[in-house]
Amino acid sequence: MSQLSMPPAPPGFYNPPGTNIFIPDPSYTAVFTPPHYSRNPQTCLITVGATAPFRTLVFAALSPSFLTSLSTHNFRRLIIQAGTTFSDPEFQSLLSSVTTSRPGLEIEAFDFHPDLAATYIAKAEVVISHAGAGSILDALRWGRKLVVVENRELMGGHQREGLVEDLGKAVGQVMSVEMQGKKKEGGVGVVGVLEEEMGLWKEG
Repeated sequence: MSQLSMPPAPPGFYNPPGTNIFIPDPSYTAVFTPPHYSRNPQTCLITVGATAPFRTLVFAALSPSFLTSLSTHNFRRLIIQAGTTFSDPEFQSLLSSVTTSRPGLEIEAFDFHPDLAATYIAKAEVVISHAGAGSILDALRWGRKLVVVENRELMGGHQREGLVEDLGKAVGQVMSVEMQGKKKEGGVGVVGVLEEEMGLWKEG
């Protein structure tokens, strides 16, 4: 496999020589001390992470049914961190078409961002994420409503039919859930985040 030109590795990841992927850096440690950002209640963020493509989720994000669901729940902005799929000509064509036909919804897409958590997750109302620990924990730390979609493409499988429809329904369901609690200052570790944050969900 030829070496592709890779963007800079996100914090906590590195690009092994001779590969076209990012993997977690076991030596990376960081203390989470979030600035005081206020969320934008009209923003939905979709993230596929830095390590592997998730074409199905990226294209589902631009489907008519999902975009209609966002409009129904008064979203005005959709952010898509599309990973390597961002450079796909088919995706770029669809993105251009959808952006033109949906003037009431601002759509922004990019491949990677060096600080996705502080720049986008912190300001989103809803985060739709691949099943990556980093994105999930960042959403929990910021107290954001979260939808997790398993990336079955990683194992050479196929996403089951209905993902697009399920994605729109999931937004409706998560918008009916109220999340209470405060942001956590300092590093509390994986167990601490899960214990302190997951126990704060309640039905609205």
